[in-house]
Order: sequence, then C-alpha cells, then structure tokens
Amino acid sequence: MTFQHGQLSITSDSRSPNPCQDRIYIHYKKRMIRIMTSDIRYVEAHRAYCRLVTTDGREFTLSLALGVLQKQLPSDNIVRVHRSYLVNVLHIDQIEDGTILSGKQLLPLSRSCRASLLGRLRVIGK
Repeated sequence: MTFQHGQLSITSDSRSPNPCQDRIYIHYKKRMIRIMTSDIRYVEAHRAYCRLVTTDGREFTLSLALGVLQKQLPSDNIVRVHRSYLVNVLHIDQIEDGTILSGKQLLPLSRSCRASLLGRLRVIGK
C-alpha cells in the first residue's frame, strides 16, 4: 500500500513489524530517500512548505502544509506542539514553560498543545 501527496510517500514494508508506520519515503533530487519515522526529530512549517529535520542533522523541504503532513505521519510519536511545529516525543530532551529542547534546538510549545503533549509522556513526580 502506498499513499502519496506532493513529495511524501508512506509505504508499507512486509518485513516491518508495524507496516506503514515505521518509514516514509521523500522525493528528493529525482530520488526517493527512506527516513525511519523514529529518526524524525521535528518538522517546522514555513507557509506552504515544511522543513523536516532528522536526528542525524539532515533537512528536507517538503511542498505541503503542516496539517497535511501531520495526517500522513504516524500519530503515536509525532505530535503537534505549536501551530508551526511537530515534534517526535522520542527526541524531547527537556520541557520548560513555553519551550521544548530537542537536541540543541529550542522549539516553541503553545499553551493549547501542552496538555496533549504531556498526556503522551510518562511523567514521574510533580
């Protein structure tokens, strides 16, 4: 099964423990590049484009809106934290008032998305 929109394809792999959930393929310079969804650090919106950043520092510009991309990505670990940002909860290092630290990048955390994000995390203590 393949779902395509713009420069993004989400493809099922029969060897995958969870088909259609662990990898995406991005059209980039006449090639399709596989990215494991667990390697996505965050996605930043810029008008009708999105910048997808991976844990190894690669960046890809996709010609689709953040809402469209969010619907195509697996929702178990990728969550919206701001109207212009999605983040992979696997790569959140710190949360403070209105910011998230992922790697060395500070990302905004909106008040409206905070409760949803904290509901996805295992929080111990106060």
